[in-house]
Amino acid sequence: MSTRLERARTESVTEFTLEPIPSSGIDEIILNIESVVHDDSLSLTQKLIRSEKLNAELLKHASALVAAISAEANQLLRGAYRKAERRSELLAR
Repeated sequence: MSTRLERARTESVTEFTLEPIPSSGIDEIILNIESVVHDDSLSLTQKLIRSEKLNAELLKHASALVAAISAEANQLLRGAYRKAERRSELLAR
């Protein structure tokens, strides 16, 4: 392999370690989402609205948990949270 190619390869590779996010609070939100999905007393629209609100809550919570680990992941999750929040507001109208 040429020196130029080897240099480009090693300079452009980023290594990181994946670690589980501490589940404090996340498990409860996921159970709430599952409960909404399986609640036969709710219409599909109600399920969608409630699921989207819980999804936004999940993303917000996960964003706070990863903030100390990765600023980029935090920023990505906060963006997803804001989008989910806007969707739930639009659905509620």
